[in-house]
Amino acid sequence: MIIQNRLLIILLVLVFNLPISIVSGQNNLPIDLNSNWEVWYDKVPVSGEIRVGIMADQNDEAINPTTFYIMIPEHKEKFLSCEISSIDGRYEASVNYNISKLKAGIHQFNLPTKHVSDLKSYSYSDITILTSIIDNLEDKAKYYTSASWKPITSYPENIYVYLNSERTTTLAVEDKTKNVKSEFKCIKIENSSSIAYNKVCKIPSKSISPNTEIFVKQRVRRMKKISYNSYPISLKLPLNEN
Repeated sequence: MIIQNRLLIILLVLVFNLPISIVSGQNNLPIDLNSNWEVWYDKVPVSGEIRVGIMADQNDEAINPTTFYIMIPEHKEKFLSCEISSIDGRYEASVNYNISKLKAGIHQFNLPTKHVSDLKSYSYSDITILTSIIDNLEDKAKYYTSASWKPITSYPENIYVYLNSERTTTLAVEDKTKNVKSEFKCIKIENSSSIAYNKVCKIPSKSISPNTEIFVKQRVRRMKKISYNSYPISLKLPLNEN
């Protein structure tokens, strides 16, 4: 029986070939929920934040709104802050988790939403999560990481950044140690309900390392002059050991 169990474990490892630590069976619960941690709007407000979500997947499958997964990098900070937004602006949530005892890897988190029936109609691309890692709950984001509505069983090839921008927008990625600069065009989302975000930018995960700096660049035209607005995104992922 012991030999059979060992063989089963080896087969599972070979099948999934996981390059990062996958933590299953552990559902991390939020801390300090207040009465208005999530909101469902009947009348949709106008969103003003440019950075709206950073995700490890993009497809049309319906989500399971009670659970999501985060790529936790090496960290010394204690807290994970999650801002959740639906594309139509109807749903917003802000929830925090204690990650002081979590190692780098993929971790599962519980979302105790009261709007399960409404959120089940959303696809992975219709509701995004912006996750930041912070020292204290009152702090601004020290850096961001990536989330997913489905289990991450292998290192994602791409990271999807969701933005709210009416201007022509790109993501500029610079690796200062290699003196390498790349730009990735952000594509307009063709959806009549694009309120909270309206663009998505795809970055190959191999372009992201501890030495890279990422900026949102907005093209601004005033009369005959063209300039650029720039907004930093400090993005940190667990290392891909493959």
